[in-house]
Amino acid sequence: MNINCNSINKCKFCDIVNGHIPNSIENSFLWETEHFVVLPALGQFVAGYYLIIPKKHYTSFSQLPENLHKEISDLKRNVENTIKNIWEKECLVFEHGMLISNNSGCIEHAHLHIIPSNIDIPQILDNFQYIQLPDFKGIYDPKLQSENYLYFEARNKYNFYPIVKCDDFPKQYLRRIIYREIGCEGNGWDWKKHSHLDNIKTSNELINNYMIAQVN
Repeated sequence: MNINCNSINKCKFCDIVNGHIPNSIENSFLWETEHFVVLPALGQFVAGYYLIIPKKHYTSFSQLPENLHKEISDLKRNVENTIKNIWEKECLVFEHGMLISNNSGCIEHAHLHIIPSNIDIPQILDNFQYIQLPDFKGIYDPKLQSENYLYFEARNKYNFYPIVKCDDFPKQYLRRIIYREIGCEGNGWDWKKHSHLDNIKTSNELINNYMIAQVN
């Protein structure tokens, strides 16, 4: 679903992209292409955790028009390679795709999470039915365009989890799991309660220095 940003009420990412929120370390653009930006994750509980966001208001990456597929693939690969080179870890990639609004209070503007971590797909997700995709581009398959979903990518595994019941996947579900899997306790996964600004500042500096070094 593509909606004009100007028609969206209280969409945090639309406000950031359109400059309606004062510039700060939390909404600084680390990369920008014609149709996408890369921002520090809200509540960056792991250094190097970033979000890729379309400038237009799409509710999931599976809804991107075909003319944007190459641009997002190239940007995704660039961001992943940069994060791998700096943090010397593989990347976890995931998305909660919203094809049907559930009024859950989550941000219904497509955002792809990229986190440096060597953990595999947590076994707890094995309890849910999933479709194994050949790669990220598998999310564009028309046969998968009927319901909300979780997409999880790690160590060359690309899993698509249809969401039949919203209760199966509560808010920030994958953030909670990853936070626990990397050995953390408490509710530091909750971006509404914990901004982790120190991580954002350190991560932004490392990436900016890396990109300057690549140019030189």
